[in-house]
Amino acid sequence: MSKDYKSQLKGVNGANFKEFWASLPEKQANCIRVFRMDSMGHFTVHDDDTRHMVEILQNENCIVKARTEANTTNMPWAMINLIQVRRLLRELVFIQGFRVEIYEPAEHDSEEWEVNYGSPGNLSCVEHLVFDPSGDSYVPCTKIMGLKLLKGDRFSLAIVNAEDREVHVATFGDDPRLTDLESVFIQSQVREVLVTATNDKLARIAERCSVMITKVSKSTFEAPSAESCKTLFAKGSMIEDADQIGCFHAAVQFLKIATGIGLFKVFPMNMANTMRLDSSIFENLHLCSDTEKSLFSILAMHCATPHGVRRVRQWITQPLMLEQSILERQNIVAALIENGDIRERLSSVALKGLPDIARIAFKLKQLDTGKAINYKLALRSFGRIHDLCKRVPTIMETLNETDDPIFEPISSPLSIVDGKIQKLILLFESHIDMTRNFSIKRGIDNDLDEQVEKAEEVVARMAELSHDAADALDLPVSEVKLDDAPVTIGGKVFRVTNKNDKAVLAAEKRGTFTRVSTTKGAITFTSNRLQLLSDEFNEFNIHVQNLTRVIVERMLGIVLGYTKYLLQIGDITSSLDALLALSHAALASSEPWTKPMFTEKKEIEVEELRHPILESQLVECVPNDVKMSEDRRLMILTGPNMGGKSTFLRSVGLCSLLAQIGSFVPAASAQIPIVDTIIARIGAGDNLQRGISTFQHEMIETETIFRCATERSLLLIDELGRGTSTWDGFGLAYAISEHIVTKIKSLTFFATHYHEMASLASRCKGVFNMHTSVFVRDERITHLYKVSDGPCAQSYGIEIAKLAGFEHGVIKRANELNEEKAEVEMALATAQLDDENWRSSVEVMEEMAQKKNAEMEDAMIVEYADSKENVLIEACTNALPASKMKKLSI
Repeated sequence: MSKDYKSQLKGVNGANFKEFWASLPEKQANCIRVFRMDSMGHFTVHDDDTRHMVEILQNENCIVKARTEANTTNMPWAMINLIQVRRLLRELVFIQGFRVEIYEPAEHDSEEWEVNYGSPGNLSCVEHLVFDPSGDSYVPCTKIMGLKLLKGDRFSLAIVNAEDREVHVATFGDDPRLTDLESVFIQSQVREVLVTATNDKLARIAERCSVMITKVSKSTFEAPSAESCKTLFAKGSMIEDADQIGCFHAAVQFLKIATGIGLFKVFPMNMANTMRLDSSIFENLHLCSDTEKSLFSILAMHCATPHGVRRVRQWITQPLMLEQSILERQNIVAALIENGDIRERLSSVALKGLPDIARIAFKLKQLDTGKAINYKLALRSFGRIHDLCKRVPTIMETLNETDDPIFEPISSPLSIVDGKIQKLILLFESHIDMTRNFSIKRGIDNDLDEQVEKAEEVVARMAELSHDAADALDLPVSEVKLDDAPVTIGGKVFRVTNKNDKAVLAAEKRGTFTRVSTTKGAITFTSNRLQLLSDEFNEFNIHVQNLTRVIVERMLGIVLGYTKYLLQIGDITSSLDALLALSHAALASSEPWTKPMFTEKKEIEVEELRHPILESQLVECVPNDVKMSEDRRLMILTGPNMGGKSTFLRSVGLCSLLAQIGSFVPAASAQIPIVDTIIARIGAGDNLQRGISTFQHEMIETETIFRCATERSLLLIDELGRGTSTWDGFGLAYAISEHIVTKIKSLTFFATHYHEMASLASRCKGVFNMHTSVFVRDERITHLYKVSDGPCAQSYGIEIAKLAGFEHGVIKRANELNEEKAEVEMALATAQLDDENWRSSVEVMEEMAQKKNAEMEDAMIVEYADSKENVLIEACTNALPASKMKKLSI
């Protein structure tokens, strides 16, 4: 795209900018355009994109530096700096799933524009703006999937992780709701899916899983040539299936991965080794929220490395199914808890600040593409790799301080890798001067040394000119600094603080100096003599850069040969960091966590279970015991609203998941089975974007139970049926519970506001009742949040309405209606009704229904009266023939 960059964007006030903006291709609503103003890190956003900028950056301190106003074309715009751009793009791309277009001046011609595109699964072209170049900050997983829709509900797929050089492939058939594909989306942490065509079912699960669907041409899915395959796969790895290799090739092309840069290892996808999770479990149990406190946030906060944070998230999304694998993690966590000195030195010294080697290695691979490399970036990356390699002996020594062989699975492979990388360490130490901004050491190349010396002589002469500049401005020599000039100018410039603006302006008028730039903190300027020396410096510096680049290119070829070992170090240290995070989380709590024991029996026995997320927020948690078995496999949990039923269910689910990722659990003791899935239906609400009501939403989630639950599953169901009429809701809740306990037979916690559900315990074996306790005194209710035996005696709806501050008249009216219904309930439950009595009873109930519809105006009273109808219906059920029950309708 050819445009006069400066004239179009200078000040963003040019009259031609609106015409230029209109000439750009139409962009989607979930896309943002960012324009680089100059090489100094100034950017602009325009039109509707400024709204996203304001929403995201409004609470940041640096927003004061940005401006949002209307230019001469009446188009809103904002100027922001690199730090703000990074925050903006990370929020939009990682959290909200936006695409991004970055407009930058071309390297060969400042009047040519280069446009780089990025999306949640493909950040290779814009990562220099999205990520911190130090590699020290957490970077979410950016996996991408090539997905091919086959006949029926069959799929072939390839999931590519460019940083770890891994590709996972699978071909499978699915049910009509694409249950397996949804689990793959969630548990593989894929961010973007490439398809040639889509359908409503695929679009729906992509939306539920926050995955971006991108359509590409059919040719993108064509298999690569045999020659290309040799340069894409590691030795011994190959994809044989034609559909799978087509999916892989589509992802590789989309990521712009050149042949020879990949060397991918191929793994068949095996979901049988991990617990199956769907999208609803992440929302219902608050597993990995990016906007509020979650299980991920309370564990990841203890990580010392960015790749350790990623590993924690991976473990949460992929709980283990094999007991031996779980115990290996648990035993190491237990050892770290017991050895406090080792734990603290690993976290605070050995791992602290360790670079994200997977990202660094990937960047180096991208540099090795035949183009002139960014040698400065390569040298900084070499320095980070050197730091990583030098930490390995420290990690091993710390782990080996104990005679406990529990750490051997970590220290043993580290020891092997350490022996492999010694020559790499020698290469760095012999070639790179770590103290001089990662430059090449003297003595490596005579020509380079000569050019460096000449450049330094010129710099020394420039420094002498700073004394003259201080004299000309009548300032102390210490206040006039010599700085690097902007890249477009080269050489050096003088710099003073803004308080000396008048002195610089006076010197400008005399023709002594020429101002280069003015920023909030400083003024830069030059002189004729300094410019001449800068030209001379630039000439020498070009030679220095070219000679340095040649040496760095040779080093890069050697370093890339060690990629395998570097990635092994990254893999081991990320797991170690995640294990340390689990141990720190267990100790950070106000009450101790315990190591859970696993049983092959279908039983749960947990003492003093607590909610880990609430506990981390210093909220007082009331511990509760949990006891389930084959004879007590479905708990009906009743109690008043706000009594702690949902929190109790979430505590059970989080306990099970924590145990299967290898963590301790927030309880005094725990014995639990390994479950194949956790299905949670807790607190559904309207989904306006999909046009789904509360009831439809909860029915869709509950239907998952019938499709996915097995005898080895854990089910958490809360307030089922509340979104429809009382009788319909009760009927569905009763029938679903009955089906679960008699057919599926999984361990189930069923919290409900239908107190009549308690009768299921007397009709179905395996059902038992529990309730959340309250304390009542002087008509005031206090929640105890304690789960006790037996059903709840009453709903306490009116008492809770009092606590909410309802007017006395409303409460009085509710009590009157409650008493009226109690009388009818008693009459119907005790009377032997004949046909005449039946008719009179129906008339009484119809009169009550009319009265309720005519007189009740407060929504809370209506809801309360609805809840009391269940008691009436049960009374009728016991007192009346089934044929007459069908006639009853209120």
